[in-house]
Amino acid sequence: MGVGVVVGSCRPPAAGARPWFEAPAAFRGCFRDVVVDSELVLPRGPGPEAEEIQVNVTMGCTDEDLCGGAPCGGRGRCVAEGWRDYRCVCHRPYQGADCQREYVPARFGAGSLESYSVFSLVDPPSTLASDQQPPTLVVSMFVHTELPSGLLLVLANSSSQYLRVWLEEGRVKVQLNGHESVRGEDASADGRFRLLTVEVWDHVAVLTQAGHTQASVSIRPVQPRPGDKVFIGGLPDPRAAAVFGGYFRGCVQDLRINGRPLQVFPLPGSVPAESHRLEQSVHVIPGCGSDCAGAPCLNGGVCDPRGEDCSCPPGAAGRRCEEVRWCELSPCPSSAVCLSNVTLRAGAFGGNVLCYRGNGHITRPLTSLLLHLRTRQTDATVLQARRGSTPLLTVSLRGSHLAMELWADGEVAAVSVQSGGPVADGRWHTVELRMETPAAERSRWVVEDDGRRAEARLSDAVGGSLDFLREGVDILLGAGNSGEGLDGCLGPLEIGGIPLPFHRDEELSLPRPQKEQFLLWKVEADTCWDHRCGPGATCLRGVEGYGCLCPRNMTGCETDVDECASDPCMHGGLCLDQQAGWECVCDQNYWGLHCQMDASDFHLYLFLALWQNFLQLLSYQMWHLDEVPEIEWANQVED
Repeated sequence: MGVGVVVGSCRPPAAGARPWFEAPAAFRGCFRDVVVDSELVLPRGPGPEAEEIQVNVTMGCTDEDLCGGAPCGGRGRCVAEGWRDYRCVCHRPYQGADCQREYVPARFGAGSLESYSVFSLVDPPSTLASDQQPPTLVVSMFVHTELPSGLLLVLANSSSQYLRVWLEEGRVKVQLNGHESVRGEDASADGRFRLLTVEVWDHVAVLTQAGHTQASVSIRPVQPRPGDKVFIGGLPDPRAAAVFGGYFRGCVQDLRINGRPLQVFPLPGSVPAESHRLEQSVHVIPGCGSDCAGAPCLNGGVCDPRGEDCSCPPGAAGRRCEEVRWCELSPCPSSAVCLSNVTLRAGAFGGNVLCYRGNGHITRPLTSLLLHLRTRQTDATVLQARRGSTPLLTVSLRGSHLAMELWADGEVAAVSVQSGGPVADGRWHTVELRMETPAAERSRWVVEDDGRRAEARLSDAVGGSLDFLREGVDILLGAGNSGEGLDGCLGPLEIGGIPLPFHRDEELSLPRPQKEQFLLWKVEADTCWDHRCGPGATCLRGVEGYGCLCPRNMTGCETDVDECASDPCMHGGLCLDQQAGWECVCDQNYWGLHCQMDASDFHLYLFLALWQNFLQLLSYQMWHLDEVPEIEWANQVED
């Protein structure tokens, strides 16, 4: 049996020499059992003679698929080119041979400064490599916005601005030729990167967001030409930018027009000819390190890009609007007690379990899971999604860390990732699990706890979204197949921005109006079992959990509020902290609830004291009116 040989290419002719024939392209592959004149030809061993005869020839032959090791790192699609080579088709915004490089985001409006960039279009390449008629204009970019309004992009020639893209009330709006406009349906001002695409054909324009078509409009033809100007983030004239919401505040990444990038900050080693020409950039900085990155504001709060606290809507409070006062937003029925959180107790039969299903109207991509957790349990199942008995998603506590697993076939976990820090310390923790690249079909998953982006963990493997939860899948809170129930508290929990409610709609006086919902269809609860709310507090039983009725001076039935912290006593008065309030011990020259009255004015003091006594006597008599004979009460008034 012969030996396999990998043959590369023929040895090139010497410098200056002309080959006596035109050689065809070099062969790449394997030879085996080569026989010349009935003799087997074998590759020679090492030595000077072998070097003269053999060039780029190696022993052995393998057909191993080089894409099997995921050389593109989950940031691109690997395409095998034989068994000796491959290429990566990178997902946006990544590039490079192995998709390890990323276009640099450009941040606009940092420090509330007016910022913008200006480009000139160069001769654009064809947008489609096919026989069909390509669109005349394709604009696409990743956008992360920190405010619900602002001018994103303007395309202009020497006579007019023929394309405008801006944010209006948190949604993208596109205008062509000065009056033909279209508005997106999905909200964009949520602090996340979203891929926006505007395609302009001969007589129609289409707006797409995160792969979903938003709207289209009939237009007059638009034809960009070399030399046209592109304004990003605003216009040189602030008054012109103010018409479209003012200057944009946020980040733009991987902006392309007709397939050619517009790089405010080119990557090292990139060829300038590959990009449209940058002419001016004002107050634009590289990176996207705003405090608003990652959508820190919860429950409808608006992040201030200057790094201040979130602006919370009514019914929410806290630096990140994490404290939700649900009882103010949706009053409970008269026979019920409003509870903002749910407590799950681990018992002999798995403890409490809340079961959910999608209502069949969920269409948005489900690329994230946000939960609030408080427990001291180090190992337990927090959430599990399954179809029948087959697990699809598991979120659990493992050694005090929160871990997520996406299951490929019910037996092998395709994606596994856990939090960087422990969360089982008896305190409230906010944990977010999300796709690193939501617009991609598959990507690595990120877990971030308590907003610590620097400590966020990435999964090694790639996986898809949570779209399988939309319909026909049971979502269980508090227990899994093995019955290791959670013993702790859960706050607001969202999948893809859609909350999992702790009450059924029929239990609330104000039902949820949104079309996309997860429905609570089954509850198994054992509330107030062996639970102590705290000193002086009362445990309230409910179907979905328990609540603590706290004294007025207690927060969360744990911390005694110092009623004297606000210094209510004036003029040197001594404040005494009471269980249900405070009391001022005044200096001899002052009196009143806050020691605010000057006792030196005797007449005023005497009049007020008599008047106060009279009011107290009158109030007492009115209160006990049914216990005193009418004639006696009348005599007392006459006296």
